[in-house]
Amino acid sequence: MTDNINAATAEKEKPKSRVQEKPLPRQALMYVGPNRPYELPLMRNQVIKGSAPPPFCAELAKGKPHFAACFIRIQEAGTALAALRDPKSDISRAAAKIADETAAQLKAAQGGQ
Repeated sequence: MTDNINAATAEKEKPKSRVQEKPLPRQALMYVGPNRPYELPLMRNQVIKGSAPPPFCAELAKGKPHFAACFIRIQEAGTALAALRDPKSDISRAAAKIADETAAQLKAAQGGQ
């Protein structure tokens, strides 16, 4: 009987996790393109609240469909991240195009060096 009491006491005394998990918003996007695209403050795998790209890149997303394609619903993150490993996938080609355009933009800003 004392074993049952000791087991019950041990369960109650388990340390609680210090890190509290925050639930993701109901609607969230993840950016899966390259870091700092077009010198914007975005990082790969960054989670964005809402169902649209953030305001600071909304205009660019409207003009560049390959950039908009890199904002995926958080529920599709696993599939999209796996597709990034395939160089022939649409999302991988979109990310590569962003990386190329960003590199060209940086090179032009440095005077073509």
